[in-house]
Parts: sequence; C-alpha cells; structure tokens
Amino acid sequence: MTDKRAELLKSGKELFSKNGFKGTNVAKITKGAGMATGTFYNYYDSKDKLFLDIFLEENIKLKKSILETVDLDKEPMVVLEEMITKNINGIKSNSILREWYNKDVYNRIEKLYRQEKGTAHIDFVFDCFIDVIKQWQDDGKMRKDIDAQMIMAIFSAIINIDTHKEEIGIQYFPQLQEYIGTFVMKGLMDTY
Repeated sequence: MTDKRAELLKSGKELFSKNGFKGTNVAKITKGAGMATGTFYNYYDSKDKLFLDIFLEENIKLKKSILETVDLDKEPMVVLEEMITKNINGIKSNSILREWYNKDVYNRIEKLYRQEKGTAHIDFVFDCFIDVIKQWQDDGKMRKDIDAQMIMAIFSAIINIDTHKEEIGIQYFPQLQEYIGTFVMKGLMDTY
C-alpha cells in the first residue's frame, strides 16, 4: 500500500514539475505510476491533495537546506537577508514551489493548505530558530523587552501573510514579505 502511495507521489512530482498543476491530471499521474485511475482515490481525495503533499515536502526540503547553509551566528539582519534571498531563489528554481504564486493554482490550493495547517509542517524552523532569537537577545543583538515566543509569533505572522496574496495582490509577492521582514528586523534590533 505504501509503495503505491510512493509511486503516486513520484509520478505526481515529475508531472507537476514538468507540466505544472493545471497541465497535470489524475489519469496522467496514475499512468505514470503504473496503476488504474480509480486506484488514485484509495490514497488521495483529489489532485489538489496530492499536489499539496508534494508542495509541503518540497517546502520542507527548501527550509531545511536554508537552515543548514545559513550561518546563524552572523548579525540578525544579515541572517534574515540571507534566509529571504535563499528562500526566494529556492522558490524560483523549483517549479512546484513556484506554482504557489500562480493565481490559478493558489486559489484552489490555499484553502486546502489552511485546512491542512500547512505552516505546522515547518514547525522545525520554529524549534531551531527560537534558540537563535534567545541567543541574539542575550548577546544584545535583539530587543529583550519582547519575549522570544512573541518574536517567533511575529515571524509566523509574516509567513502567514503569504496565505492572503489575493487580498493584498499577488503581484507583490514574495517581495512584500522581504520588505516586511526587513522592517520588522530593524524594529526588533532597535534598542529602546
């Protein structure tokens, strides 16, 4: 049973990467996985759900690679800029992650992403980064009058802005997050 799910994931990833979300259908996915179309629904409720699983997997890989390659001992603003740049470049270079900024796709996927609590899939970033925040506070690089948990909540809010692209305007993403992140970091590094 797990092998069939893995084959669907593999086939879906290949097809979504090559043809995009709209250019891929369940029949193509199951054909690529070597199974009947009806078998798909034993594992996934919809093409959207399969895509979301693949998207989340790709997003986790990107975030982990960023955390592994960024020197968290650098100045906070440098770390933020490097993380944002690597995230934007990672999204641009990954056809599946790029679909998140395709208006036709995100309208379908975003609701499912919220229902599935998509941001919870990157909790490891929170677990790793809160210690960095506390260290920056101890080193006097970041304000101590704001609790580290609150600072992480602020960062989470910036990430969650992403799920409101339509209301804000998709043309502003992901640059909007970069600007907000920079403004927030400057405020957090300012001593009062």
